Amino acid sequence: MFSTPSSSVTVSDSERPNVHTCTTSASADQIGGTTQSTARPKQGKAQERDDQNKPTDDVVSSQSLKRRKFNKEWKKTWTWLNFVEEEGLMYCIVCRRWPQLADKSSQLFTGTNNFSCPTKTLKTHGESNRHLKCEEMQAAKDDPQNTAIMKSFKQVTKEQFDKLQRLFRTAYCVAKHEMSINMFPRLCELQALNGLGVGHTYHNNKGASEFINVIYQVELEKLVDLINNNDYFSILMDGSTDRSVLEQEILYVRVLVDNLPCNRFLGLVPVSSGSAATITKELIEFLESVGLKDWKRKLFALGTDGASVNLGSKGGVVTLLKNHVPHLVGIHCVAHRLELSVMDGCKDVKRFERFQATLKGILKFYSHSPKRMREVSAIADILDEAINKFGSWHAVRWVASKYRTMRAINRNWKATVSHLEHVATRSSMDESAVAKGHVKALTDVGFVYFLAQMQDLSAVVSRLSLAFQSDQLTFAEMMSEIDTALQELALLKGDGGAYVKGMKDELALDDTSSYTYRGVTLHGNDIVIQQCISDYKSIIDKVETFIKERFISPENKEAFKCFEIFDPKNWPISSSSLFEYGRAEVESIVTQYSSCLASELQESQSNQEHNDLDQVREAMLHEWGRLKKHITNHVPAKERQFVPMWSKILNEQSHLMPHIHKLVQMALLFPMNTAVCERGFSAMNRIKSDGRSLLKSETLSALMKVSIDGPDLGHFDPDPAIHCWLNKAQLTRRPDASKHASHKPWAKLTASSQSL
Repeated sequence: MFSTPSSSVTVSDSERPNVHTCTTSASADQIGGTTQSTARPKQGKAQERDDQNKPTDDVVSSQSLKRRKFNKEWKKTWTWLNFVEEEGLMYCIVCRRWPQLADKSSQLFTGTNNFSCPTKTLKTHGESNRHLKCEEMQAAKDDPQNTAIMKSFKQVTKEQFDKLQRLFRTAYCVAKHEMSINMFPRLCELQALNGLGVGHTYHNNKGASEFINVIYQVELEKLVDLINNNDYFSILMDGSTDRSVLEQEILYVRVLVDNLPCNRFLGLVPVSSGSAATITKELIEFLESVGLKDWKRKLFALGTDGASVNLGSKGGVVTLLKNHVPHLVGIHCVAHRLELSVMDGCKDVKRFERFQATLKGILKFYSHSPKRMREVSAIADILDEAINKFGSWHAVRWVASKYRTMRAINRNWKATVSHLEHVATRSSMDESAVAKGHVKALTDVGFVYFLAQMQDLSAVVSRLSLAFQSDQLTFAEMMSEIDTALQELALLKGDGGAYVKGMKDELALDDTSSYTYRGVTLHGNDIVIQQCISDYKSIIDKVETFIKERFISPENKEAFKCFEIFDPKNWPISSSSLFEYGRAEVESIVTQYSSCLASELQESQSNQEHNDLDQVREAMLHEWGRLKKHITNHVPAKERQFVPMWSKILNEQSHLMPHIHKLVQMALLFPMNTAVCERGFSAMNRIKSDGRSLLKSETLSALMKVSIDGPDLGHFDPDPAIHCWLNKAQLTRRPDASKHASHKPWAKLTASSQSL
């Protein structure tokens, strides 16, 4: 099959049979191109003549290489084999169709031009476990009724299947409500005691982990299918360290679900180091391992927290990813931008530094002492005042958290001062000294005045921060919220906000011309108050400046400004201006994303002439003009909210705009913030607690996926996971193998209750 009788094939010494065992004239040595004989070896000139006539090793090698070509007959034996003549490579079609299951290190996955030992290579690959799994998946897709999953399903009785449903729902409940896996056997026992049939097998931690991992695989496959069926998606990424001090990168995808933008948890990527090169490498490997098809074209934006390792212009993750995804745009989370703007505005203000040190000291003094908190609460009860719990300073991260902390200090101010004065006179020397220092700081008129001012400032910025953390935030809404916040900040520089006005109502002068606040005498004078007002205005001015620089300046709006045209609120009224509006931005977007737009549009227009970028741009501009006219004439002004309006248009009229709707999808999928990643880390820390620090990353991802994205228990359908579990079994599943009461964990208890 592989050579003609006259051709010679080089055979290694290990493959050459012993010459004495050859009984035919066509011996193995003759097939190898040389002839051996049992006669006496030649000597002298006869040997020299034979040596001269022998071809050299280089000639043999060259002749052998010339004969090693792809044989089309191989495809008849191995139907999964394909050969690309232009590249001279052969590869496995089935493995490439199921990359999440295939062995990516195999030569027949990447493609090989080595045809030296094809029979052995192809046979080994065809019998490998990874290849067989890929063939099973392909067979399941081609003929679902004749797969192992359906055969296994037919062997399971209705009663057994009902028991499996209860077991899977129990495992799902454990994961959804972030319970320990150790609860699974106890819940199974409880159901049995209540008379529900749950079988007699898999009532252990291993069974629970197996069920949860299968549920995770099913949910992950649904998400991957959703991404593969969408035109584009974006990624939100952030890094943190879990309870076992392992570096984890959390990944969310922003994808359209029924043409509405949604964030979905994709998984945790454990990284061996925090360098940009390592993160990029393992991120790419993860995206390919889960089975995302054509992700390098579909991924158009990456949202991060703004750390240099992610957004560094020279060696950040986004920069390195652009080597694989040239059109990728990196987005700095707007909520983190706001935090940095406020921090920069308060930086180098001495009064703010003293104010912050006082807050830290008060929180530290009370947050670690239940006794002190009880004493403060008792004093508050005597004063007939409500009290807010002091939090931990380490928990104060976002502006909204700082705002709540300052409100607690303000509300507990009088009770706190009274308690600190009590501690200062009746406690140990060290504790007394600390309490006296806090009393002096809290009863300073400058602290009281500045506390009210910072509450007004934090209230404005806190509302803005909460708006920026919304999953449905759009560029248009972001700019609207910023304009409102800047107007409110300008008003604070006048008479002040609600907290300053309330503080002034409670601030009074006594007979000695000293200030009193809530019945407590303060130290300080009008000069201190004027200094507070001056410092406060300086902080507001700087916060306004940094917000404008980080959000409104052209260099920081570059990633967003082109997509601003899709907000109808910004459209001009006159028809002539409306026609020209946004045309330059559309051209800019087409240029930026030419590598992903042009290729897809060419595929969808194979029978038309729109095959180059200029023609695609012209088609986009034509549809853009029609789209603006349609919305202006047929969509009422009150229905022009960004997300609902475009979602409805994509659902009902995308066929009328086959080109421009691609840009609409991108506008909806821009990752404005990474607040969802922070919420994901909160879930990670709840699940992988100090008592469960040995959880593996794979199990942790499964538990997080169910907890974050899983439906409510009442809407969970266990059947797909059960089918998957039955199909993946290497041995026969035994959902109810044991029939003996002695094997039941609750048998003794039931027997004893019956005897009673």
